[in-house]
Amino acid sequence: MAVRRLRPPGTDPDRTADGTWSIIAGGFLLLHALLHVALAPTLSTADYLIAGRAVSLSTFGAALLCLFAYRRRAS
Repeated sequence: MAVRRLRPPGTDPDRTADGTWSIIAGGFLLLHALLHVALAPTLSTADYLIAGRAVSLSTFGAALLCLFAYRRRAS
């Protein structure tokens, strides 16, 4: 029978990494939504469609850069 070593709570590296990935992704999704909510009432429909696309692409790109930077740092 194998002996399992108990770890203190919050020290499992897999769960810590999963939590960090979730926080990063959730933060960028929240930022994305807030930017769209701020743009929608202030712009006309045509301008919003253009600005919304730029906001979507820039927040998606920034999120990918942050996730890849975290992945490189964590490994």
